[in-house]
Amino acid sequence: MIAGYRDEKRHIDAIKSFSLLYKKRSNISLICVGDERREKRDELQRYINQQGIKNINLLLASEAGDIIKFFWCADIFTLTSNRVETFPISVLEALATGLPCVLTDTGGAKNIISQPFLGKVVPAGDIEAIAKAWGEQLIANTSTDKARIRNYVVENYSLKQSAVKYLHT
Repeated sequence: MIAGYRDEKRHIDAIKSFSLLYKKRSNISLICVGDERREKRDELQRYINQQGIKNINLLLASEAGDIIKFFWCADIFTLTSNRVETFPISVLEALATGLPCVLTDTGGAKNIISQPFLGKVVPAGDIEAIAKAWGEQLIANTSTDKARIRNYVVENYSLKQSAVKYLHT
């Protein structure tokens, strides 16, 4: 998850969803890379510690470094926002590296994840639905065609393609 440490990004929903999924699959981890809101990150870390949740890493942007490395080593990308998202570029970046996504239904999520092979869109704030979609996507990941995902993004969201679409709307 790559999202600023702001309330509408609902890191707390991601943490709670992860906790549910972790009870079924202990061989998973969640990495959240946020902005430089150290106080908010530390608040989330205290919650994780109080709940005894394992395998979650919360990083500030300055600690994370080059974001693309996280895309390359991930199995899925997620955003758990409950408002504000319009058309998140981070989703296109993840898809461009071949990562399927699990997104909450805010802004343009359904427009981006328009094909099943790109991932899933679930209701915002639905902890169980997020956890279930992550689990399903992790299982499906063995058959994920990363090249197909990347090609779809290049064909539909490249700068040239976006300009053509903009001019014809």
